Amino acid sequence: MSDRLIEKYVWETDGGCPACEALDGKEFKTIDEIPDKPHPNCDCTIREVDGELCDCIELWDMIDEMIGDAESLKLEVEIEITEIKNIESEYSGIDSDDVIRAVRDLHSLLNPLQTLVMTLGIFASNYFALLEAQKKGLEGTDKFYHAKANCEAAQLGILSSKIAEGLSNLKELADYYDDLYVHKKSLEKILKDSAEDQEANREGRELGRKYPIKNPKDILRHRIPDGLPEKYW
Repeated sequence: MSDRLIEKYVWETDGGCPACEALDGKEFKTIDEIPDKPHPNCDCTIREVDGELCDCIELWDMIDEMIGDAESLKLEVEIEITEIKNIESEYSGIDSDDVIRAVRDLHSLLNPLQTLVMTLGIFASNYFALLEAQKKGLEGTDKFYHAKANCEAAQLGILSSKIAEGLSNLKELADYYDDLYVHKKSLEKILKDSAEDQEANREGRELGRKYPIKNPKDILRHRIPDGLPEKYW
């Protein structure tokens, strides 16, 4: 991920011709706005002016590094599920979802660092899955992956659900900055997209809390876009 953000481009010249002097000091928001040099052997330069990077960039770099650790930690949760099912077989009157939810809530609170790493890993894996789907030209997948990441995180326990909410809010703030100042989208479209993203985030967390052992792909089947190959679910 790039470690710098170019805020604008400034045309600079030492003079020499009226065409160059007319462009001296002019600012351009994107590289596409910069005009061609007015004559052969033009010595004018384009200076790049750095802007402030959004804080979330460092966060996503950290997420990338933690994916491996998060995947290995998922094994512990699978072991817990097996142990809970064994307990349930002895006490048939117990609701398995309630038991699993309570155990995972306790586990997430007692192991906050592990919970953080696993939640970051969930968000990272879904983020990269979204990028891969978009590279294949599969549009309309972002809301599904928003909901799926939050659902998987919420299934880990109450602390992971709260971390997922914070990460989702941070991601929306980053997207707002990027869409408004880099992609130059209208404020109306930015707010609409953000509201739809947050609705998907909330639904994912709510369903993850309600169904702690169901496959998120089954819970969120209604959000899977038509034509999305199953390998991207």
